[in-house]
Amino acid sequence: MKRFSFIIFLWVTFLSLASAQHLSRHYHNRSMSDVLIDLDKASARYKVSFIYNELEDFTVTQNVEAPNIPDAIRRVIGFYPMKMVVSDSLITVECIRKSERKLIGRLIDNHNLPVEFANVQLLNPHDSTFLCGGVSNANGDFVIPCEQNQAIMKVSYVGYKTISRLVNVGRIGTIRMQADAYQLKRVMVKGNLRTDRGDHATYTFNEEQVKNSRHTQDLIANIPGIIIDPVTGKTRSIVNKKMKILINDVAMTSDNDLKSIPAEKIKKVEYYDAPPARYGDVDILVNIITKPLDTGYAVGFDAKTAFTTGFVNGNTYYKYNKGYSQFFFDYNIEMRNYHDCIGEDHYSFMLDDRLADYLYSYKKHFGYTNNTMNLKYAYSKPEDITFQVTATPNYLHTFYRGNVDILAQNHPEWTNGKGHNDNYTNTFGPSLDLYLSKQLPHKQQIDVDVLGTYYHNDQQDLNQQWKVGDDAQADAAPMQKEMSATDADDNILVDDKMRSKNNSYSLITEVNYSKQWKKGELTLGWNNWLKWSDYTIRNVLSGYEPYNSSSRINIQTFSAEYQNNLGKLNYRIGAEGVWREQKNDDTRKINSYIRPTFLLTYPLKNGSIQLQTLNGVNYPPIANLNENTTIIIPGVVNQGNPNLTSNNEYGTFLRINHYASWIQGQLAFFGVYTDSPMSVYYEWRTIQGEKYLVQTYENSHYQWWYGMGYAINIKPFKNELLNIGLYGSFERYSMSSGIIGKHNQWRIPLTYQIDVRKGKWGASYIGNIVAKKPWGPYNYWDESASNFSVYYQLGNWRITATGYWLFNDAKYRFEIIDNPILSRKEWHTIKDNNRMVSIGVSWNFFSGKKKDIQKNINNRDADSGAFK
Repeated sequence: MKRFSFIIFLWVTFLSLASAQHLSRHYHNRSMSDVLIDLDKASARYKVSFIYNELEDFTVTQNVEAPNIPDAIRRVIGFYPMKMVVSDSLITVECIRKSERKLIGRLIDNHNLPVEFANVQLLNPHDSTFLCGGVSNANGDFVIPCEQNQAIMKVSYVGYKTISRLVNVGRIGTIRMQADAYQLKRVMVKGNLRTDRGDHATYTFNEEQVKNSRHTQDLIANIPGIIIDPVTGKTRSIVNKKMKILINDVAMTSDNDLKSIPAEKIKKVEYYDAPPARYGDVDILVNIITKPLDTGYAVGFDAKTAFTTGFVNGNTYYKYNKGYSQFFFDYNIEMRNYHDCIGEDHYSFMLDDRLADYLYSYKKHFGYTNNTMNLKYAYSKPEDITFQVTATPNYLHTFYRGNVDILAQNHPEWTNGKGHNDNYTNTFGPSLDLYLSKQLPHKQQIDVDVLGTYYHNDQQDLNQQWKVGDDAQADAAPMQKEMSATDADDNILVDDKMRSKNNSYSLITEVNYSKQWKKGELTLGWNNWLKWSDYTIRNVLSGYEPYNSSSRINIQTFSAEYQNNLGKLNYRIGAEGVWREQKNDDTRKINSYIRPTFLLTYPLKNGSIQLQTLNGVNYPPIANLNENTTIIIPGVVNQGNPNLTSNNEYGTFLRINHYASWIQGQLAFFGVYTDSPMSVYYEWRTIQGEKYLVQTYENSHYQWWYGMGYAINIKPFKNELLNIGLYGSFERYSMSSGIIGKHNQWRIPLTYQIDVRKGKWGASYIGNIVAKKPWGPYNYWDESASNFSVYYQLGNWRITATGYWLFNDAKYRFEIIDNPILSRKEWHTIKDNNRMVSIGVSWNFFSGKKKDIQKNINNRDADSGAFK
């Protein structure tokens, strides 16, 4: 309670500070005279005096946040040739370079964006001596008083080619600046639209890309390695790396946040292969920076459905901005209902001197319905304070029911039979996120975020199996045919009905402080994660009588990170200290860790080279810490292990980037060592007087993962007509376990992408060569991909037809790594998905411009605690 009171006190204090005497104005292309009149009206103390016609040609584009009128006027004057004199009650503003003539113009870049802070010099056309000069403002405008009729105008800005031309002094209109091919301390390849800046890359977009994009989601899919998933419609990494997307430093609530921003409002995108410490839980960080945005609304919807099976995606969104406030609502539904899924699950192990063999052949009906809703309100004063509250009520229903044929041999408890499964999980998971950011003097900032999450799970795993054949009393399910109790007992092989209800709660509190200097930046952070779960369970271990279980986790994290430049070399160094307490009904464990991180980036002529070292900690899911027991097959059960501990990862990555007008590429070398990774093992145990082979969890010895990855993106025509992407790796795994011994294997996956765009038509194909990946004691094969989409876009409308798994089956499989106890192989294929075709339609509309809130802390608890 004290902690909540303290947090509320902080919010009230910051909001009180924000409501003190403060001047806030937003000017866009307003004349200086109009601006000074407005500031004069806002002042009770000062009278602002100036000559209207003298200042009318000077324009102001600026968000002004100032404690008083004199400071506000200083900010709007900026670099203009003006002076201000302040007395007790009078402020006088005048132009110090008086002239009847003025050179008036505007600077823009290749993407029609204003060029701010460009240096404009006027030189004598006879001997090139300096006459006068000025600087462009946030709208790219410049006004330079000059007595000459003609002058040589010289315009320069870092990253752009210098312009030098003879002009008549007067209104010269818009001047377009061209990007330079190479600049010191950064790399910009003409036409490539990528710039390497220290620890990240910056992407901008050409006119063709902006024109082809309906909204920001379409636009950022032009970045190599980022795609819009043809199955889910969500933005992701093409090689399934964990990726977080921010919009002006705020984690997007859903992909609808991207759809609610017009493509032409994107200023740049910052792309991190090595995210900063506060985002250390992801592989890729994408931060989208928008242009100055104002009041307006956005509305849209997407709908997609298949013809032959239960496959539906749908969502709608609405965003409205007024003044400093923003309101956002969206709803998303994903529905799957597959009737034709077949597969086999094969177990074999040595029992005494015989090989016991158990084969499931099944056909199942399964699916899910995922409902996600977001409600968001934000209040933001630029360069001052931001407060945001987000409510996310979610509901997920999953089900799986099917019938099984059983072939069994060489086990006294086994016989041929049939079975039936009826499993479901209902999860209700609302969350509430409160965020506050306050800018302090001297380039300091503090961010506070509090996230509360609740999950309620209602879960059933029904597994019934019965005998068939000569030794069976009846060739039917004992539960479905009338017979004596004795006959039913004789026919039953398994009658396991695990029921679980659990409530899971979590509270994440995070505070970050940052301080910027002229060259360096320091970030300090604290994060506290409290999570507790309470279970009521009925299973075979309890004789199907209900019993209660609980678990608790408390994690405290302290972090510090500093970034600066040493000549051309950019470096980032940091460390995290972690304290973790984990306890359940029987055990309590406390661990602490220190995780240093280090990043070096050096620019090359057409690319960069980057060296990264990092550490990480992996924690076991709550459900694996519970001793809940379920029957897998007769005589084989699954059971959690409350003694599982977290494990540490130590990694080093070397990335070499190269860019040209028609090709972009990255070559990465890596090595990652994991101590005590969590894995599954098998052992014989006695449960309620019966001998069982138990599948449970352990911390094994170690794992090495090393190799080389590559990403190549080719535009053979140097435009958007054809785009080819290749993403693959050569990986080596080496593992050691006390149960399965040592194991080594190679993994060589490849994913390829082909995009075509011509006018209003577009097409895309994504395919892959699958490879197996070890995870604990299992090898899992990648999901196969062979998806082709074609679309037609007319204004705000787009119609899309997509074919899925065209040249291969939607097949999934895994097998256990060789071990001395058990062999298991499982595969299944969703026949509904093979050669499936869907039709989708989407529409979006924008009114005015958008304001997107800057939020620098982004937390989420996705562990519902349900048993897997």
